[in-house]
Amino acid sequence: MSDDNITEVPPTPGELLKAGREAKGLSLEDVSDSLHILLSNLRAIEEDRFDDVLKGTTFVRGYIRRYAEHLGLDAEHIVSIFNSRYAPAETKVAGHVVKKPARLAKTHVVMASKGSRKGVKFVLSVLLVLALLVGLVGVVVQLGLLEKFFTSEPATASQPALLKLPEEQPVPALVDPESEATREAGVNAPGQDQEKVSVGDVVPSERVPDAAADSEPVVLRDRLNFELSGDSWIEVRDASGERLFADLVREGRQLSLDGDAPFSVIIGDGRGVALSYNGRPLNYSYARNGYAEITVP
Repeated sequence: MSDDNITEVPPTPGELLKAGREAKGLSLEDVSDSLHILLSNLRAIEEDRFDDVLKGTTFVRGYIRRYAEHLGLDAEHIVSIFNSRYAPAETKVAGHVVKKPARLAKTHVVMASKGSRKGVKFVLSVLLVLALLVGLVGVVVQLGLLEKFFTSEPATASQPALLKLPEEQPVPALVDPESEATREAGVNAPGQDQEKVSVGDVVPSERVPDAAADSEPVVLRDRLNFELSGDSWIEVRDASGERLFADLVREGRQLSLDGDAPFSVIIGDGRGVALSYNGRPLNYSYARNGYAEITVP
């Protein structure tokens, strides 16, 4: 085999960054202190283990670009090498192959233009049928509500007749011990008023269990608040171990998270992060480079 058939493999992004760091005489700890990036993430980038850094190529590109700019290297060139060799080339969404998920709408338009006219007509007919079904359901729902409205009128009209039943009771039987003179003077009227008051007193007593039934316990969750005066990586997990947040938060931003305490919190640079728990400020300690791992409360 001749030497002309041997092709030289270009260096990887991790090899370029490591060579640039060593050329400047810097250690990984020095870079971590300057960029506020976890030491484990820097080591994974130099070893081209990008899946161990973060779940997503967007954050990896940001770390590579910041690392290269800090070393004075060509950041765009190193990012392009990462995109061509390590970034996913395509993603499957709903059975279709999409090169860039962020441009999913444009991809569907191109695919539709390449299809046959029969396929387009079929899709349009399906959409038309679905629209008709939705319209029919809406009409049926409206008719059902109108029917309930009209059928409820006789029930409301019968309610005053129920309230008049106590007034039809024979009142003179209650005042038999009184004399004929008091009957002629019309003393029976106050007796009727007393009966009406007693009927009215029964009505509000039926509302007491309704008010008690309406009261339900309100479940409140714990809250963490972060106020940043400098860029920092923040990662939070709740009591069950579920990760609530993991991202780089920029200077001047505020972050609020709700969950079940206790929380496991990782802060990349605590020198510029103010933390409060349920509205109460918390004091916490961090390493020389600002890194902190704490449990709240």
